[in-house]
Amino acid sequence: MISSRNPLLLTLIFLQAATFGLLLFIILNTPERNLLAADRPISMDAIGNDGRSLSAAELKTELRAIVRSEIAALSSTAALPAPISSAAGNAGLSESERELQEQAAAASGSVIRQAVAAGVWTPADSQALMQHVARISAEQRLELVDEFYAAINRQELKLEDFPPL
Repeated sequence: MISSRNPLLLTLIFLQAATFGLLLFIILNTPERNLLAADRPISMDAIGNDGRSLSAAELKTELRAIVRSEIAALSSTAALPAPISSAAGNAGLSESERELQEQAAAASGSVIRQAVAAGVWTPADSQALMQHVARISAEQRLELVDEFYAAINRQELKLEDFPPL
């Protein structure tokens, strides 16, 4: 079950759904399948990979299968470590938890600085950052966001992937 306590997972699901919608729009709007052209009558049928027309029910079934496979792929990925800080901040954290939080913040900053030095943010950088970002406080996350977007604004960093911040 998807929990509202994990905003990163919700963000990833939203981005994946938006990407799926964009891809569907692009596929439907290609010249050979321009179903959205004004000079063509609007139809509820779509064209399948084999060239035959799909009924609305077949299209619905196919889309459900695609969405289910994407959700299954997303849920089968490695789970993020549980955050060790509460929304209230560092109050109530043990010394070892604070140390882990500081190590995660340092590792996250290091990932960002290495990407800035390379000049590009890659999917590997996103994966590396994802391993640490769940363990940092909200204040530390904001500092990382500021550092990250400042590098983008200075045009020191080009994006090949979106960061999990």
